[in-house]
Amino acid sequence: MNRYENREAKKILFLMALAMVLAALCMGLLTIWQCGRMRERENAAVFALVEQIRQQYPQVDEDTLMQTLNEVFNDDSTSSQRTDDTYDADTAQELRDLRERYGIREDDWAVAAQEPEERRAMMLNVVFLLLAEGLIVVLFTLYLHRRKQRLDQLTLYMERISMGQYDLDLLDNSEDELSNLKNQLYKIMIYLKEQADRERNSRKVLADSVSDISHQLKTPLTSAMIMLDNLTDNPDMEPATRRKFIAEAARQVDSMKWMIVSMLKLSRLDAGMIEFEEKEFSLDEMIASGAESLEVLAELKGQTVEIAGAKGVRLTGDFRWNREAFVNILKNAIEHSPEGAKVAVNVEENGVYTAIAVTNPGEPISREMERQIFRRYYSATRSADDNAGIGLPLAKAIVERQKGYLSVDSADGKNTFTIKYLK
Repeated sequence: MNRYENREAKKILFLMALAMVLAALCMGLLTIWQCGRMRERENAAVFALVEQIRQQYPQVDEDTLMQTLNEVFNDDSTSSQRTDDTYDADTAQELRDLRERYGIREDDWAVAAQEPEERRAMMLNVVFLLLAEGLIVVLFTLYLHRRKQRLDQLTLYMERISMGQYDLDLLDNSEDELSNLKNQLYKIMIYLKEQADRERNSRKVLADSVSDISHQLKTPLTSAMIMLDNLTDNPDMEPATRRKFIAEAARQVDSMKWMIVSMLKLSRLDAGMIEFEEKEFSLDEMIASGAESLEVLAELKGQTVEIAGAKGVRLTGDFRWNREAFVNILKNAIEHSPEGAKVAVNVEENGVYTAIAVTNPGEPISREMERQIFRRYYSATRSADDNAGIGLPLAKAIVERQKGYLSVDSADGKNTFTIKYLK
C-alpha cells in the first residue's frame, strides 16, 4: 500500500509538518522580536547621542549633524575624516568620544552593538529547533511503538486462532494496512468458526439421524419381517390371507422407504447442505402436481381433494422443495381423515402474504399437540399411519427456509394447516 494512501501515515506526516511549521513560526516571531528590540536600542542610542550633541554643540546645525550620523551608520571609514575636516580638533575628538560612549565605533560599531543580541537570538532559535526535532522524534517513536504493539497483538490472535480459540474481537475502525489486515483476519476467523460449527453440527446431525433412523425403522421392519416369516412358515396359507400378508409387508417396506428418504432430506436441511433456487413459478402448477402424486392414496380411502381460491398466483422460490412441503402437509391431511372425507386446499393472496390452507375433518388437535406437532419424531397416537413424525417437521423446515411459516389450527371438527409466504 502506498504510504500516502495510509491515513495513519498521513496523520504522522501532518503532525511532523505542523511541528516544523510551528517551530519555524516561533523562530520567525522571535527573530522579529529581537530585531525590534535591537532597533529600539539603536534608536534610543542615536536619539540620546543627537540630544547630547545638540546640548554640547549648539553651533552644529541639524542638517550637518544628521549628515554626520548617517555617514557614521553608512560608512564609518570616511565619516571620521569628514568630521575632522568640518569641526576643530577638540570638537571632532569629542564627537568620536560620544560615538564610542554609545557603542558607535568606527568600522565595526554596528557589529559590536548587535553581536550580543544576535547571539542570544541564534541560541533561542537553536533551542526551538531542537525542541521541534525532539517532538518529531517522540512522535515517530510513539508511532513505531504503537505499530509494534498491534503487530504483537495480531501475532497473538493468530496463535490463539491456530489453537481453535475463535472468541476474539478483532474489528478495527481505523483505515491503515494493519487495520485492514486485522479485519481480514477477523473475516477468516469467522469463516473458520462457521466451518468448525458446521462440521460439528454435521457430525451431530449425522449421529442423531443414524440413531433416529435405526429407531424409527425398527417397528415397520419388525412388522414386515413377521409377515414374511408367516409366509415362509405357512406354505399352505390361504391365497387371500397370503395376498393380505404380502400387501401389508409391501406397505411396511414402502413406509420404511418414505421414512428413510424424508429423514435424509431433513438431515441435509439441518446440515445446511441444500441450496434453494430463487425462481418464479406457478402456484397452481405446484398444487396440482402435488395433489396428483397423492391420488392413489386418496382413492384407497375413498377421499377427494378439492382445490379452490385464487388462481394465477406466482411465487419466487424453489419449486421442487415447496412442492415437497405441500405434499407432506396434504399427505398428513389424507392419512388423518376418515374414509370418504373431503380434503380442501384453498389459496389466498393479498398485499401482505400468499397462503395455502389444507383443511381436513378428523380428530381434533389439542393445544398441547399444536405446540408439539412440528417437533420431529413426535409420537402422538393420533393414527396408526403417523409416519414417525417426519412429514410435518420436514415441511416446516422447508417453508421456513423459503421465508415463510407453517401453522395449525383446529376448530369445529376440522384441522387446518396453513403455509404463508410473506411478500
